Amino acid sequence: MSSVHGNLKIWKESPCASSNSKAGREQDRIISGADWLNNENSTYFSGSYLFAQVRCYEATRNLSALEECKRALRSLKGISALPPERSFGWLCKPFGMMVTTESSPDQNLAAVSGMRAYLPHADDADRDWIISMICAIAGYWHRIDYQLDFGHIFWDMRKSPGHMRIMQVINQVAFELEGDSHYSEVAAGLAAEYGEISSGESSQFDLMQRLNPAIFSNWTTTSEAASAGLLFVLHCGRLLIDLAPENRKTLLAAMERALLHGLIGFDESTHMHRYYQQVRKDADGLHWRPLPEDFDEPIRTGVPFFEASRDLFYLDPTSRFPAAYSIYLTCGGDPNSHYEGIWKTIMGELDFSRLHWFIAGNEIDLSRDYLFSGITSELSNYLVAYWLGKSQGLC
Repeated sequence: MSSVHGNLKIWKESPCASSNSKAGREQDRIISGADWLNNENSTYFSGSYLFAQVRCYEATRNLSALEECKRALRSLKGISALPPERSFGWLCKPFGMMVTTESSPDQNLAAVSGMRAYLPHADDADRDWIISMICAIAGYWHRIDYQLDFGHIFWDMRKSPGHMRIMQVINQVAFELEGDSHYSEVAAGLAAEYGEISSGESSQFDLMQRLNPAIFSNWTTTSEAASAGLLFVLHCGRLLIDLAPENRKTLLAAMERALLHGLIGFDESTHMHRYYQQVRKDADGLHWRPLPEDFDEPIRTGVPFFEASRDLFYLDPTSRFPAAYSIYLTCGGDPNSHYEGIWKTIMGELDFSRLHWFIAGNEIDLSRDYLFSGITSELSNYLVAYWLGKSQGLC
């Protein structure tokens, strides 16, 4: 990636090529930093925006919200049409508005969550397409054995319990909609192998400890962990409660743990999350602190911007917390005055600057200012929080 212009070399690649083969590559091409910022989360944003507009319509019965739902669904249809027909079900990160081999389970979870919420309001044609797409998503990822070749990295998601739990939920939704026992069997197999979200293990911090039980025995530098699991756990929990209401109590407890850990890195003075923090575990649980002033540990991410920027505020997790708390309440969770205060603070202070992806702290290399100019793809989280919050009396 260029330090000034943010150019990113990626590949146009034919989906359904062998997951560990580069034979599907058609050409090398250069995508600008702007294209990267615009399209990196297109699938996620389209699904999340669809979910938000469904909640807007249900709160207001305003037909313009239904039109926005159709617009969001058209975006998902457009992304789904990029690969060849044999790859129906592949929702990629469409850099440069072209098909790529890059995606992730959380991108697809947002799409599935939005589409399923829209089903009661969709016309027959859209309803049929949504059902076929959700089932195709489950089937496609199963066929490629949850492995992706990004060109510069090979990603085996079978080593990531959090992502595999998302795929478990997507298969359960597919079974609900289609009734094909294949999906329920896949979901049961994934649950048996990777476990399910619970009051003892739901956040990204939990999963990090599962892989390395001693990881937080001393102050350990982390990044993105507060945002990586929070909203995904809440969406998974919401879907699972819809599918099996008898598990509500257990799933709400898992949501509560995810919300608690979702505030790790949340700076009480700025009301934003720090990108980097240090985490330690003792008998009372997990604690965090900003990087100390004498911090001299090298940060190795492979991206110079993140290695050089240690005093950095990251708005993605900040946007996810109000949405997550609103979802928790709509699922029957107990109100929490502390969380409600944070919800109102984040939503009340929302302005244009806080709609950006990053906000610079001290000693930031501003030659990489395109990263500070980018608007976060998590904008729709604020809409989700607002429309659900209205129904809960939060606003």
